[in-house]
Amino acid sequence: MKNLFKLSNIIFSAAIIISLYGFYKIYRIKQNIFYGSCPIEDNRPILYSGILLMILSIIISYIEDLKIKKRIKY
Repeated sequence: MKNLFKLSNIIFSAAIIISLYGFYKIYRIKQNIFYGSCPIEDNRPILYSGILLMILSIIISYIEDLKIKKRIKY
């Protein structure tokens, strides 16, 4: 049980760090590009990986909650 909890927290922390890095990178690029250019297009993989890790963290937390509820019922 605690392994899933730790794994979920590690994945969540990694997702936050990756997302913050992506937003920082977009902010820095936004200062140096022309008006009308999209800074997000070059950074989509970073943002998508952050979103994917967030979803994975939520799924792992949900599985952990189901295991805890199953243990309490029986």
